[in-house]
Amino acid sequence: MKAKIIDISDWAELPFSTEGRRDKRIVQSPKGITYYFKTSFKKTSSDGQIREYRHEFWSEVIAYRIASLLGFNALLYDVAYRKEDDETLVGCISPSMISEGQSLISGYDLITDFSPTFKETYKMDHRLPLICKTLEYHKLSEYRHKIIECLVLDAIIGNTDRHSENWAIISRYEDGKGNDSYKDKSRNSSSLDPNDKIKKPLKKKEEENLVSLVKTERVAREGNIPNRKWDRQHARLAPIYDSGSSLGREYQDDKLKEMLEKDAALDKYIKGGHPDIQIKEGGTRRTFLECIEDLCQDYRDDMKCIFEQNISQIDSKQIDEMLEAVDQDAKGIIPMELCLSSTRKSFISRLVNKRIEYIKDIIRTYVPVS
Repeated sequence: MKAKIIDISDWAELPFSTEGRRDKRIVQSPKGITYYFKTSFKKTSSDGQIREYRHEFWSEVIAYRIASLLGFNALLYDVAYRKEDDETLVGCISPSMISEGQSLISGYDLITDFSPTFKETYKMDHRLPLICKTLEYHKLSEYRHKIIECLVLDAIIGNTDRHSENWAIISRYEDGKGNDSYKDKSRNSSSLDPNDKIKKPLKKKEEENLVSLVKTERVAREGNIPNRKWDRQHARLAPIYDSGSSLGREYQDDKLKEMLEKDAALDKYIKGGHPDIQIKEGGTRRTFLECIEDLCQDYRDDMKCIFEQNISQIDSKQIDEMLEAVDQDAKGIIPMELCLSSTRKSFISRLVNKRIEYIKDIIRTYVPVS
């Protein structure tokens, strides 16, 4: 399960991009295929302090491969680099999820169409019962199980950022004129914000097209879904994407080594994280493992299926073989300090395998499984 290491230095870049905690670009291959390229988290505080998770792009790449081993539908991520002046940008790259005539409708837009107050309460009310009611409202209840698969993956990798724009529906318009808006899926900024930095001067036609896309995006952000006439009969849940806030991406090797040497420290890390999507209708925020308990109590049939068809089919050897192979082609191409160290690989292996064992034990406690 090696990751491809792709040189995109000469690829065309669409004439708008985002600025913020991650450098995000829309690029097009020589074959005309559209890709989404993003670097790792980097933020400079008001006092000049820099917070940077340099290996975050690997978390995205590895999360996809763990999802594939589990049999979950996830968006493919590989590694890409782009040489610019005196620096080399390194990040993860994924193909566009939508094609001509299609649109990506975020969970946020789906929920606010069903429950407009979510615009004010999205931080506290992003909970599975509301998501299920939203799917039912849009006649998409068949995808509830896939949402639960996503939550189980998040519990395995410790992804803390499954906010309501990090899951979506793919559909087309009834008139067949969809809009591939190249939407930036981050709540912090939009790739269609007219204040975004333009990489090169736009030709008049390009500027007209960009303005048109911005207007379309603003309609989408208002949650005015019925007026957009998207085709519910041909809608489907998008593959799992944006899972990089996981797998210890926030720590350097010294901290990872400490957790490898102290079981109590690793256990504290595993048992302390909280997912964005909570399972119960209300109440205090619960940890990943507590949310697995809640899933077992409230969605027993789904968890029985996931245990028997997915989790029980994966073992530590598969995880370790994937981690050994994933960066083989990166060495000597991207800077050595951005390759995966043996310490980081060992930590991810221990973390994932231990989480899986905890989750298996919880499911066995609450659900009759074979």
